[in-house]
Amino acid sequence: MRIAYLTFEKPGSGGVGRKLSLQRRFWEREGHVVRHIVLRAHDCAEEGGVHFPIRKTILSPLFTASLNAGRIREELKQFAPDVVYMRQMLRWPGLHRILKGYPVVEEVNSDINGEFRSSGRVGLVKFALHRCGQIFMQGIVSGEVFVTRELKERYSTGDTPSCVISNGAIFPKGLPDKIPVRDAPNLIMVCSSDQDWHGIDILFDICRKLPEYNFHIVGPFKDCGANNISFHGVMNAVDLRQLYEKMDFGVAVLALRRKKMTEACPLKVREYVENGLPVIGGYDDTDLGSASYFLKIDPESDDVIAEIRRFVERWRGKAFPFSDAERRLSFACKERSRLAFLQKVSTVA
Repeated sequence: MRIAYLTFEKPGSGGVGRKLSLQRRFWEREGHVVRHIVLRAHDCAEEGGVHFPIRKTILSPLFTASLNAGRIREELKQFAPDVVYMRQMLRWPGLHRILKGYPVVEEVNSDINGEFRSSGRVGLVKFALHRCGQIFMQGIVSGEVFVTRELKERYSTGDTPSCVISNGAIFPKGLPDKIPVRDAPNLIMVCSSDQDWHGIDILFDICRKLPEYNFHIVGPFKDCGANNISFHGVMNAVDLRQLYEKMDFGVAVLALRRKKMTEACPLKVREYVENGLPVIGGYDDTDLGSASYFLKIDPESDDVIAEIRRFVERWRGKAFPFSDAERRLSFACKERSRLAFLQKVSTVA
């Protein structure tokens, strides 16, 4: 197949950037021709096999994409894809004109309507724009890939072919089978300051109640004065990988309910598991719900601290079950399922 991959995000570092890079390379190794088209301005038309049809940002990336709809359409026309795969995006003016005439599969990775409605005045403006854009997008999307079952239940119309393919993981060879038993367990949380559903405030409270544990926070946060928390700031992939080698457990999303959701498949959790870290999280994981190395907690429970202690003691120094994790999270299996779905949509659309 000839696959056009349409995103606002650039491939590279960070969870989403890494996913985009890995997907393109995997699809190409499977024999497909892929053109990744990024809808953000860049000073050159192509870099590292990624295409940038827009040169200059005017006001905002969305407004700029609208102004350059003809240029983006021409990029697609020249490539002549069998199918267009696009990450979920706001329905900006001109998007339907770009996609019309092609089989289009959209990856739905968030409750976009809920996020807009809860983001103040700017969010409400985006919500209105998105709803208006949906009118023009009727009949444009030929297939939908949801990253969780909850999103599928919430957004699937039943008229459009759809499937659930959650985020996967790649397991390098040579990882240790056993994590050393340290004097005090080290727990790490990688998170962002602009996403309150990560629950950093909840983690601070847990830290105070577990003074015998060492907590490490990666992200743009300042020292909160707790003796058992180390703040590492924002880290690149290489430094983060080295830090993971000193960690024993990963802490995931703790307040997903703030987004009015219960299920997720965070890329950072997949990264924790790739590095052999049992995970503590406050949500239902699409793949790891029944895994013994994933502890789902209710931060408001009176027993939450005791639950964490029991989980930590159970897994300290224990061999991590990489074979089970790979069975649940295999990136290759998930991408082959995605390609099979794209093939199906491209032939029937």
